[in-house]
Amino acid sequence: MNCGLHRLINLKLPLDELMFEGDAELLRDFVVEANEGLAEIESDLLAIEEAGADIDSDLVNKVFRAIIRSKGPAGFLALKAVEQLSHSMENVLSLIRSRTLIPTDRSWTGC
Repeated sequence: MNCGLHRLINLKLPLDELMFEGDAELLRDFVVEANEGLAEIESDLLAIEEAGADIDSDLVNKVFRAIIRSKGPAGFLALKAVEQLSHSMENVLSLIRSRTLIPTDRSWTGC
């Protein structure tokens, strides 16, 4: 798994700094949904990487949609790191989808 994603999964957010009282519940819901989404796409990301130049457009689109689903709520909740990571992943997936970038282990990690 991308080390950036791994760090975000383990991110601890100060609930007392949220905008209003209802944010804590929204944030908990977001974390649950984001973790479910990450669990769902982790194997898909590995499959995309393993396929290399044999790009499965349906699989790339599936992961792309999952990333988009987390970006909007992350922006609403002012989770800038999650929003920025989602945007970066969208960019990489767009390059893969257009076959401008061939996925390899070096495409994902940057670590």
